[in-house]
Formats: sequence, structure tokens, C-alpha cells
Amino acid sequence: MVAIFPKFQQTYVSAMRESQNFETEVDRLPISTMYNGMLPEAVIFDWDNTLVDTWPCIIHTMNTTLKAMGQDTWSLEEAKVRIAQSLRDSFPKMFGDQWTKARDFFYAELEACHLDMLRVLPNTLETLQFFEDKQIPIAVVSNKTGPYLRDEIQHLGWEQRFSFVAGAGDFEKDKPAPDPIFHFLKKVNLAPSRKIWFVGDSSVDVEIAHNGGCTSVFLQGEKGVIFPQNREPHFVIQDCSELPVLLSDATC
Repeated sequence: MVAIFPKFQQTYVSAMRESQNFETEVDRLPISTMYNGMLPEAVIFDWDNTLVDTWPCIIHTMNTTLKAMGQDTWSLEEAKVRIAQSLRDSFPKMFGDQWTKARDFFYAELEACHLDMLRVLPNTLETLQFFEDKQIPIAVVSNKTGPYLRDEIQHLGWEQRFSFVAGAGDFEKDKPAPDPIFHFLKKVNLAPSRKIWFVGDSSVDVEIAHNGGCTSVFLQGEKGVIFPQNREPHFVIQDCSELPVLLSDATC
């Protein structure tokens, strides 16, 4: 048995204290209590930079659009802070009444590069296979525009891995609205609960988990980026490889 939860506890508590200084659930509950009943009935993943590395394409496409619209370009660090909402939610705020023109620039550039630049993150396949072997339904809910999201999943040959896929524009509202979560859970005959895990790397992923009544698992990444929002996740991990290790440990 691999005792990894103290690592989760330490990472989570330090992140919380650095960002908000509030008392955390992990502070209040012993490890045994946190494990009790936490095996997921289903796992929902974000897509970009959770299961696949799309930052090179995103930053290239975004900066091409910013240049075309006469705005300053962003560094990768700036992009990681600023990019979370869907295009239809973020571009009107950024470009005003010119947002549809910016949208067209963005989509044209994205179509030219997103499949060629798509890279699977380390340990992703092993993580997905773990959940498949456990017969735990897995889904993807992303703020990437739906057709592009499905093109990328098809490009990787992963159509059969997911019970449900939803991208931006597939529902009336995009993340952090919980509509895709409810639709997925209805499809697999489950109800919102802490036994449904939402795994993602951005603030909207934490928000949608709370909005959907699920457990939030925040993927912090190797640089230890602190999530910029007021609603805290239930767990913080460095990458998806820690999920099956945690679950294996919990079932020992």
C-alpha cells in the first residue's frame, strides 16, 4: 500500500494557506475520514492541459489573434492565468463589438494547428485505462468549442474511452455552469454527490465541481500554480498519475 494522502494533505493545505488563509476541510478531518466513501462512481475530466498538452497551440493561436486585433501578446504565464472561460464568454469582454472578428481569426488559426500540435500528457493513458478497468464511467467536459474537442478525441482514437463528451456551445451555458455534469450523470444513472469527481487545471473546473455538487480535484501542475478563485478544491494533485495511486491506496 502506498501512503500518498499526506502528500495530498500537505499540498492542499499549503496551497490554501498561501492563497486564501482559510481553514480547510483537510485541516478539520483525519485522513481515515477523508478516505471513507471517497471512491468515485464516475470521473469527469477537463480536456486542455488536464489530459492533453495544448498550451503550445493555445498560446500561438491566442497571440496570433491578439496581434491581428492590435493588442499586446501574452506570455505563457499570463495565458495560464487569463484563459479559463469559453471563447463565447471571454471574447466579448476582451474585444467588445469586434469579438466576432477576433473569433474568426482565432478559429482559422486553431483549425490550422490544433491536431498537429496536440500532445498526450504523460500518464494520461494509464490513468484512463485504470478507470476503464475499474468500470468507472469517465467523461470530458471542456470549454474548448465542441467540434474541435471531438476532432481531437477522434484524432487520438479515444472515442470509445468516454461515456460522454461536452464542449463549449453544446449546452446553453458553458463551464462553470453545471448542465453538462447533470446530463452526463443522468445518462449513466447517477446523482450528483461527492462520489463524482471533477478533475481539471483551472478555476472554472473548481467552480463547476462545486456548482454540480461534486468533488473537485485540482490539477496543480509541475510549476505549482495556485488557483485564482475563492472556491477551494477538495483535493490538489500534481498530475493525473496520482489519481489511480490514490484510489488504489484507498481500496487496500
